[in-house]
Amino acid sequence: MKLLFICQGNSERSVIAQELYNKHSNSTDSQSAGLNVSDLPRTELMFKLMKSENIDITDKPKTQLTEDMLTKVDKVIVLCSKDKCPNYLLNSEKVSFWDIPNPWNQNYEFLLQTKKLIKEHLNSLL
Repeated sequence: MKLLFICQGNSERSVIAQELYNKHSNSTDSQSAGLNVSDLPRTELMFKLMKSENIDITDKPKTQLTEDMLTKVDKVIVLCSKDKCPNYLLNSEKVSFWDIPNPWNQNYEFLLQTKKLIKEHLNSLL
């Protein structure tokens, strides 16, 4: 199944979901994108978190969501608030929403809890 994980900036939540899904499904069937990608770099805490899973995202570019991306996947999972989403996401039958708090500018413990929540949700897909 081809999946698209979406969060606000494609900095943390969607990347965690994508990389963990691909790792645990032994595939490259998921991708990630952000609703409003910025030039801000990912944090050192995020690199540390992913390295704890033996995943290197050092050179992973951020991806801006486009409506066309929805046509190339079977399922879309949004990990940020619905009020930030464009209508084409809200109206798509492919979309599911996971209630995952935004870890941006939080401490490492918060980021670890974010990863734990995402892993719990991913179990239903694996």
